[in-house]
Amino acid sequence: MNLRKWIKEFGEAFVIAWYYSLFSGVFFILFSFKDKLAEMVSNLSMWISFVLPTDLVYGSLSAILLTPFMMWALRLHSKKSLVLIIILTLVNGATIFYFSFILTMYYLLIPPLVVSIVGLGLIGFLKPVG
Repeated sequence: MNLRKWIKEFGEAFVIAWYYSLFSGVFFILFSFKDKLAEMVSNLSMWISFVLPTDLVYGSLSAILLTPFMMWALRLHSKKSLVLIIILTLVNGATIFYFSFILTMYYLLIPPLVVSIVGLGLIGFLKPVG
């Protein structure tokens, strides 16, 4: 594989991992601070001053961690992989929702990252249909 193709695939994987992480970050913030959820939804200044910067930091750090796994999951360039990544995003959101009632905010980061890594690894092992 030449370097230009690898850089392109790495960039695509990072962008998809970043969007995936930002979506998960919004879920994380909303359910971590569920006691202030009504205030967060209605208060735009709280979104600008707290939610967006926290989500960008969490999303960027987890995207760096998830990029190699995303490259593995997307290596076949199939539409089925993208659909499964969207389903994995919903499963990740459900994981955050479930564990937000059991774990404290500081430990809530671990289960979604484990679900993401395992899910992306499993998607990478799928073979193309046809």
